[in-house]
Amino acid sequence: PKYKADKGHVKKGNPDLVNVIDGKLMYLKMVKGVNDSVYQRMYSRFNALTSEMRAANKVTEQNITYVETTPLVEFEQKTHSTVDIYWAEPKLDADGNEIKPSRRTAKFVLDGNRVYASVNRSISKEDEAKKNLLAISKCRDAKDKPFWLIHSIDKITVPQPEPIDIDLLNTELDALLGT
Repeated sequence: PKYKADKGHVKKGNPDLVNVIDGKLMYLKMVKGVNDSVYQRMYSRFNALTSEMRAANKVTEQNITYVETTPLVEFEQKTHSTVDIYWAEPKLDADGNEIKPSRRTAKFVLDGNRVYASVNRSISKEDEAKKNLLAISKCRDAKDKPFWLIHSIDKITVPQPEPIDIDLLNTELDALLGT
């Protein structure tokens, strides 16, 4: 949210800050060179932060990395948004045969944009109404693509990372690049 507020040209979507910072570092490398001490120091810090985020003990058997997990009730309060869980209609072919079965999805508004989240299969229909028993996680899949996942609050299978101040790294890069 801070990055998006500072950058008025970001009109839609939620920029992935890891990709934003990586892009800034690539630009710094192009301008100053790979052997520049400032680039090497910033790149080293960036790698430390991202490797900590992707540490083996934080990745599930399905190659899902839990970047940040928040109890659902707290998430709704913090974002001033309501998370609605609903059943998506099944996709049918021209003959009416089901191509994709119906599935549960959640949606909420974050920074003025509609965001969709997957809902873990272990959540029963009755559990959906008990938001105090649910959590929402910002995750990354095996291809490093970010996504949101709603799950039971007690089903976290990986330890939660220590909070990192990636905003500080972003601010330092902005100052270096003069943006």
